[in-house]
Amino acid sequence: ARERPLLAKTVRALTWAMKFAHENPDAARRDVRAEFKEVQEDDFNMAFDSVLKDLPTTPLLSPAQIDGTETMINLTESPPIKLPYSVVVVPDMALEAAAQILGK
Repeated sequence: ARERPLLAKTVRALTWAMKFAHENPDAARRDVRAEFKEVQEDDFNMAFDSVLKDLPTTPLLSPAQIDGTETMINLTESPPIKLPYSVVVVPDMALEAAAQILGK
């Protein structure tokens, strides 16, 4: 229970980041690029475009989105990660952030 305020702030920050990336893709690309200077330009652009294309538009993720993320993570994790949807997503916080930040 005492982690809820921190979790709510995290969900809000992620929602702002999603909004920023979708509304300002060139600025988002520039900001992220600064963190990956060692990556070749073509490789970075390919990866960024892929992530931006699949970036959620809302913090309320679907079970399929969580499953897809787990599948990707588990390509390199041993033992594999498998968490219940109810542990990964906090619907009330996601809905609140979507309403306040995205107007959804």
